[in-house]
Amino acid sequence: MSQVQIPWAAWYGKAPFALTFPDAWKVEVCNMKGGTDLGDAGIRQRLAQSIGAPPLRQFAKGRASAAILVDDLSRPTPAFRLLPYVLEELAAAGIGEDQVKIICALAAHRPMTRDDFIKKVGLDLVERLQVLNHNAYENLEFLGYSSRGTPIFINRDLMSCQVRIALGMITPRGGIFGGGAKLLIPGACGHQTILLNHRYVHEHFREHLSEVGRM
Repeated sequence: MSQVQIPWAAWYGKAPFALTFPDAWKVEVCNMKGGTDLGDAGIRQRLAQSIGAPPLRQFAKGRASAAILVDDLSRPTPAFRLLPYVLEELAAAGIGEDQVKIICALAAHRPMTRDDFIKKVGLDLVERLQVLNHNAYENLEFLGYSSRGTPIFINRDLMSCQVRIALGMITPRGGIFGGGAKLLIPGACGHQTILLNHRYVHEHFREHLSEVGRM
């Protein structure tokens, strides 16, 4: 019998999982090809050279508060690495940490625990900032109807802030790419909005996300 060690467990462990195959099988291991780590300087450079929008410190200037959506532990985004630089940009714009909320864009997933938040955003930020779970059933604000007739209910804490940031990964999932407005819808929407939006997952889904983002 031959054995192949594969990574698994994501945020819940680092030990590999052993898959065993009969010797008669021809087994080919296709490892994922990772990208080059940008490092601290690279992250700062990307924030300073934003694509299709002004740099964050310029966009946020003159505004008083900010909300940052992060994805939950079902996604591998290393928010703990990126958030300190986002907070730097907000501080440069005049928005202090006491005016920043970090909201986990759960959609209808289970709430994150304190330990979950420590893994996702880091112990230091959990202890310093206001860190919240989205709730798809309460604390919602109604924005109106999208062009599809979908009622749009959005997290009230997110709507209360003047700067709204979605911090997530861009990756193919279910036939579309994640990231951007997908952290807003379904991530920070009410259950009715999530349910109706998912009915159209293969019908110009990304366009609908962008429309709700503009709303």
